[in-house]
Amino acid sequence: MWRSTKDLARDNRLVFPSANGDPDSFLVKTFLLTLTLSASAQSEPPTVISGDKDGVFYKAQPAIENTIILDANNGFFDKGKITAQGKAAPLPNEKPLISASFQSLKFLAQSEEATARWYFRTSGAGPLTIVLQFSSPLEKESKWTCTIGSQEKLFTSLDANQQTTLDFGLPSGTHILALTRKGQSKTDHLLKNITLTGAPLKEGALLRARWRPSAIHTRYQASGCPEPLMWIFESRSISDHSSYSPITTAFGYYGATFNKDRRAAGGMNFSMWAVSQKAKTLPPLNQMPHLLATGNPDAEFSGFGHEGSGVKIRNWTPFAHQPNSVIQALRIEKNEPYHTYSGYFYDTQKKQWILYAVGNKAPKKRTASHLRASSFCEIPGPPAVERTGDQSRILERRGWFFDRDGGMHPVDSMTTKPRLQNHQIAVSPDHWFQMMTGGIEHYQVPAKVTSEFTHPLPEYLQPNKLAQLRQLPAVFGSSKADRLAKNSATITYQLDKEGPKPTGILYYGEIDALTFAARKLHGTEKGRTSEKLFASERVWSEQKDTGALSKGPNQITLTDLKPGTKYFYRLFVKNAEGKCWAPTSGSFTTLPN
Repeated sequence: MWRSTKDLARDNRLVFPSANGDPDSFLVKTFLLTLTLSASAQSEPPTVISGDKDGVFYKAQPAIENTIILDANNGFFDKGKITAQGKAAPLPNEKPLISASFQSLKFLAQSEEATARWYFRTSGAGPLTIVLQFSSPLEKESKWTCTIGSQEKLFTSLDANQQTTLDFGLPSGTHILALTRKGQSKTDHLLKNITLTGAPLKEGALLRARWRPSAIHTRYQASGCPEPLMWIFESRSISDHSSYSPITTAFGYYGATFNKDRRAAGGMNFSMWAVSQKAKTLPPLNQMPHLLATGNPDAEFSGFGHEGSGVKIRNWTPFAHQPNSVIQALRIEKNEPYHTYSGYFYDTQKKQWILYAVGNKAPKKRTASHLRASSFCEIPGPPAVERTGDQSRILERRGWFFDRDGGMHPVDSMTTKPRLQNHQIAVSPDHWFQMMTGGIEHYQVPAKVTSEFTHPLPEYLQPNKLAQLRQLPAVFGSSKADRLAKNSATITYQLDKEGPKPTGILYYGEIDALTFAARKLHGTEKGRTSEKLFASERVWSEQKDTGALSKGPNQITLTDLKPGTKYFYRLFVKNAEGKCWAPTSGSFTTLPN
């Protein structure tokens, strides 16, 4: 945004040009013009103006005296190749657009080319002069281009003031100025600002958007199934930029990330939230969300602790083959005092549904015992490193809801918050529901879109495939504790399905620790609430390996117990198809002295 004279001097965004003292030199005139820009006009937030097409709007800051200044705050750049330097508090009225202010852009030393981008409008045609201000000389043999539309200007060096001046001839309309460092570079380069001056800017404007796209939130419905017990969604990205768009649930998030090549990144996120980082008290152990099963024997029952704390599956990349779409299913069952959520994904190579995670969540009083299907799309990252708000992310989905009788209903509507934003919802030409966030263009977003189209039944919805959505690595029957003595007891677990190569661990102790065994905390958990959530007094204190297990009854004898003491226990089974805990814990009391 525009700066006052005081701000410019303080931030050292411009250098005083020598120009041999010539008061009529272009550089002196440009500098003096910058210093005399109206402080009141500069402090105003962007206004909404009509775009080049019907239904398109821009957020614009008007040029002042035929001049626009491009800097480290009002543009965008390639992630990982450029960073913003000299962080300070956000400037007045800038916070909705960028959460901090910066003095310069650093083009990082690397072999790849790096590009920064700014957007502006001209009100008429004519010549435009551009002055690029760096903080130091360019590296020898460094090659740079400044591009506006089809016009490209090459420069390799700067003058004594670390500036270069370029001349363009522009038509009226919307333009992108792209500054690119070409080829190899051994050193960093700092760009302070770019000044645009000329008659085409008489009623021109700088076009703005948030530094990274704000999250768009949507909800999916099937008119014939208001209370689904299971849903299946297929998701795909149709933009050339990475994005994260999970399905939001009553327990947390379930979904995947897409890379800029429009393919799944590889991982999956099934995160069950326990508390926020601001929580002052911990939930009682029996109200903690906890994982029960996963379909990979090498996966870890782990946790997270960045925005909040909870449990999730780690050490598994189910989409290592990076498919073009992500197909996932979620089922809910009411098992007092918990709601049990079972998440599956469809492996397009193996052509089968595979269990990803099963977990329990203690519902709040008003939590419905059916599923909701909401989603969001966002791009995380602070403005110093993430500056791709000008790039649209478009995610498409089709889905089906399943009612209490097993009936299948296609998703036929999607809703969002109606407002003027660089968001959009729509139905694609092939009848998938679209959600978009990001870009310079803004729209009056509708509250709802619908589709009556019925997709041909895909492979993964065939009856023989749907039957796979009930498979678990092992199936537990009853358990009991007998042969009780002062210092020993025998636990018997019935296994109705043991799976290939099954082994087990019986966990026990004086508290019911659900499915929490002692483990190494993940990096995001260290120094955070997770350290208290999974402290030693909130995990199983004892364990005993069972060796090989078999279908039918399996007996495990515990010794060295304390007399007259109540113990809790729970069996953990691992086999070649995954790992899982018994659905509930048992208990017994040893005989007194």
